[in-house]
Amino acid sequence: MIQVNLIPDLKAEFLKAQRTKRFVIGIAFLVSAVFLALVILMFVYVNVWQSTQTNNNKAKINDLLLEYQKNEDLDKIVSVQNQLSVLPELHNQKPLVSRLVTYLAVITPKGPEYRSVNLNFDAFSVELVGTAESPVQVNELANTVKNAVYTVAEDKETSIPAFSNVILDTITSDEDGVNFSMRFTFDEQIFSNHDEIEMIIPEIDSTNSEVNRPKVNSQGRTTDLFNDQEEEQ
Repeated sequence: MIQVNLIPDLKAEFLKAQRTKRFVIGIAFLVSAVFLALVILMFVYVNVWQSTQTNNNKAKINDLLLEYQKNEDLDKIVSVQNQLSVLPELHNQKPLVSRLVTYLAVITPKGPEYRSVNLNFDAFSVELVGTAESPVQVNELANTVKNAVYTVAEDKETSIPAFSNVILDTITSDEDGVNFSMRFTFDEQIFSNHDEIEMIIPEIDSTNSEVNRPKVNSQGRTTDLFNDQEEEQ
């Protein structure tokens, strides 16, 4: 049988365009359906699932609070936690007691040796108990303490007196040498945890002749370190 295609080329192209149109519409509808499904899922997730989870978490928190409130030791636990939270700040505020060893090495001239060193941060005082070969060495130590100054790293040009109220409590001599006890107050900043301190001993004349030379006070009386102690006693 012989068949003759009587459809013109224009009609064939029209049919092809119709098929293409239906295909594009189908794809567009499928993509729209997918996006619509995603929007619905996101809406359900945000407004239903997350809301449910939030309510469940709030309920658990309330249950835990009720459980903790029933704990008789809760106040103690909270107090301990508060104390732990302030420990770092307290650590930064505590004085650097280890600096005392360095300071003693700087202010102690050759001769005196210490049997005990008492550091009191309530009274900001130091008590030295030790021995020396002669009273001159003790006097030299006292003069060194009196003249000691310090500088802070931020201001090297400013010298600040490190110690004050130097008092020689006792001094006794025996066959082994001289026993003494001395006390003085210190500037609190020299043990500061926040400052870099340098202890300095200015050049002073602490030779025997200078140390033993009588000093004349405003009343015309001679005085020295030991006489001052006798008058105070």
